[in-house]
Amino acid sequence: ESCIQQPEFGKLSATQLARILKRSDLAVFREEAVLKCIFKWLSVSRDRSVFLGILLQHVDFHAVSIDNLLRLGRITLSGPDGGDLHREVTQALRVRQRRAHDSDEFQPKRRCLQHWSPDLGASSRALGREVLSVPCFSLCWHQGGLYATDYNGNILCWKPGDAAADARRVVGEGAAVTGINDLGYRCELAISPTGEIFVHDVQNHRLVSFENGSGRIVFDDFPCNNLFCSPTGVLYLLPVGGRVVQKLVGSSLQTVVAAETLPADLQFEGYAIAVTKEEVIYLLDDRNSRILRIDPAEPLKPSVVGEVPSEQDPDLCSLFVTEAGTIYVADHDQGKVLAFRPGNICPTEVLQCPDDLLPMAVLVHGRSMYVGMVDDRDS
Repeated sequence: ESCIQQPEFGKLSATQLARILKRSDLAVFREEAVLKCIFKWLSVSRDRSVFLGILLQHVDFHAVSIDNLLRLGRITLSGPDGGDLHREVTQALRVRQRRAHDSDEFQPKRRCLQHWSPDLGASSRALGREVLSVPCFSLCWHQGGLYATDYNGNILCWKPGDAAADARRVVGEGAAVTGINDLGYRCELAISPTGEIFVHDVQNHRLVSFENGSGRIVFDDFPCNNLFCSPTGVLYLLPVGGRVVQKLVGSSLQTVVAAETLPADLQFEGYAIAVTKEEVIYLLDDRNSRILRIDPAEPLKPSVVGEVPSEQDPDLCSLFVTEAGTIYVADHDQGKVLAFRPGNICPTEVLQCPDDLLPMAVLVHGRSMYVGMVDDRDS
């Protein structure tokens, strides 16, 4: 991968580049790096008479992640180049759909790529590494950092590239916080775009806010299932029972949608919530092991966008939705993370947790998926 940074890279002929790319032992971290190399060469080389299709023959498209295949499918290229690219992408997506549940059987063509999952593609490194050395109950991303609640009333902040031991404690014993700073052992976390941290203190049944180094109680005696701060800064809450979605307006709560107002087959018991920048609400319906999508323009007409068959005995406990519309949920008892693609209500397994560990929280940022795992004693 470092060769594309060399001054002489653009002087390679198409034949020379093809010889490099076809090697099964080519040292790359991900197959996407091969595509990056090709497009970089096309932008700087004088030897452009060759069709892109000739070089694309040396890309293992089946080792590319689904998200990146979809992105490639949206690239606009004129002439034969565009046709060659889109044919390869379409074929890879078709094959991927046929083997959606057989990730263990897939083997990348390059020997250096030993690890593979549908969402993360092929990699030369193990798919998982520890970034925090404590069990995590809730996860949030804010301004380049991963925020997590542990089981000792602490909120930690870790940044990519740091060692696990370098995580900074922002709330809890030893943190520079005035006012409320004594959270219970289980806490749900949400962070506004301005950096205000909202915490549902499960043990103490209260909603707490931390801002500018000070903690205060927003609501006391407030049992709650889950909370989420939208990208526009609106805090949404699921009171205990999960039959109502509320949002914080000023210092009071306003009902957004109540299950009792919906048709019987669409009523819910929400356990987790996620909200997009368009204020579209996604609910993890615990009673029916499904995901509901509620458009603010039509709150009384939710749609089912994901469902796990009851025969799989699911225990769904966390929800995350990407900007592209991919939905991730953690299946606690089965030790798995599942994904639902836009337009497909059937899940794909993207992660099986190591033995004796169970997922509690899932978050996706960039090309990384973060999963808070606990053992049976913590869960």
